[in-house]
Amino acid sequence: MGSQTFSPATDSRVGHPRNIDTLLLDSIDQVLGDLLGMKVRDAVYAHLADAYSLEAQNIPRNLQKFSRVLEEVFGKSGQTVGYAICRKLFEKLEWTFMEVEGFDFLDYVEGAKVKLAHHSANRSSNILNSENSEDSEMLV
Repeated sequence: MGSQTFSPATDSRVGHPRNIDTLLLDSIDQVLGDLLGMKVRDAVYAHLADAYSLEAQNIPRNLQKFSRVLEEVFGKSGQTVGYAICRKLFEKLEWTFMEVEGFDFLDYVEGAKVKLAHHSANRSSNILNSENSEDSEMLV
């Protein structure tokens, strides 16, 4: 990563602001900054890159590795950091975060991805049905 620090919240490479990966990166960025301060957050990103070959922008494609690193770096507090990230993600999605016994960071993030995919599929279906009914009306 060199001397340039990656900040998911400000980097244009991550895409549309409503993209789940972008929201997740922004949540991670904010939670680490809030809990640790900006300098330590940047040091964590540098450590992820140097020690684990995990660039910050690649976290959404390497969630299992990131989850393991949270526990390795923060010990038992890694789970608390993971929950805080999930709470922030759910807040950004405008959803209520509810703790589920036995769920961890990966479960919440994967659940959010599934829910968003389902919501997106329903929206697409509604749009197609709407277009089809308009076409049917024109044929009558």
